[in-house]
Amino acid sequence: MISTDFIWAIVILVVLLAAAALAARVLTRIAAVGPRDDRQMATYGRRLVGFVVVAVVIGFAVGLWPYQWEYHSFKPVAGTVAEVHSRLFAEDQGTTQSYAIRLTSGKTYRCDDTRCSAVKAGDTIALRCIREWEYAAEDGFRCRFVRHVPADR
Repeated sequence: MISTDFIWAIVILVVLLAAAALAARVLTRIAAVGPRDDRQMATYGRRLVGFVVVAVVIGFAVGLWPYQWEYHSFKPVAGTVAEVHSRLFAEDQGTTQSYAIRLTSGKTYRCDDTRCSAVKAGDTIALRCIREWEYAAEDGFRCRFVRHVPADR
């Protein structure tokens, strides 16, 4: 499953490149029917459109950092829960509560869904996780809740 951020990035890139191509086409048509000064303006216009296209592509490349696929797609994760801890994160407009879920495999996953609060040690859980890049720290996983099977069933 591809992340929605990645899909929107592709959509925005295509729209901006289409707009730049349309602007170049319009400027070329204007220059073809106008006097010499208009042709010179069209040349400058095409150069400007080319600059915009290059800037959009560079911005797109920077925005998709890091380039590994695991940072832009969700993968299913399932296992038995070893322990669950609640964390409060300070943000610009307040705080966000997340749950650190450690599976018996030893890996820890961040779940932002309130349904993760009902998970206890010994339960089986299924998540969809995407790798998150962290500056000056070890990369982690941000997960979405899929399914929870209590241990007493």
